[in-house]
Amino acid sequence: MEAKLTKTYELEVRTVERTVKNGKEKGKKFNAYQVFNKKTGYYEELRFNSKVKNQPSEEGSCKIEVDASEVNRQGTARRKYPLTWVSKINKIIEPTETSEEDNVDLTDDLPF
Repeated sequence: MEAKLTKTYELEVRTVERTVKNGKEKGKKFNAYQVFNKKTGYYEELRFNSKVKNQPSEEGSCKIEVDASEVNRQGTARRKYPLTWVSKINKIIEPTETSEEDNVDLTDDLPF
C-alpha cells in the first residue's frame, strides 16, 4: 500500500480582534482573520468553516499548515474582494520569539 502524498500549504495568518458596533450584540468581541497573498503582497479575507475548532485565538500573526484539498479560494471573478475558506488546520506554527535579525547590533555600522 502506498501512502498518498498530499500537497500542504503554509499560510501566513493575521488575527485581528473586532467589536460589534450595531445591533443587539453591540460591544461583543470576535476575531477576524486575514491571509497573506504572496503574489499580490496584500492580506485577503480568511474564514474557517464550522468544522474547524482549532483556529488561532490570540491577536497577532502566525502560520498554519493546511492540506491543499481543505482550501477553497474565491477570487475576484466571483466576488469584489477575494475570500479564502479553510475547512481543516493540520498545525499552527507560532512565530519564534527572537530572530537573528533582531539580535544584530547596528550601533557599530552608523556612519556618524
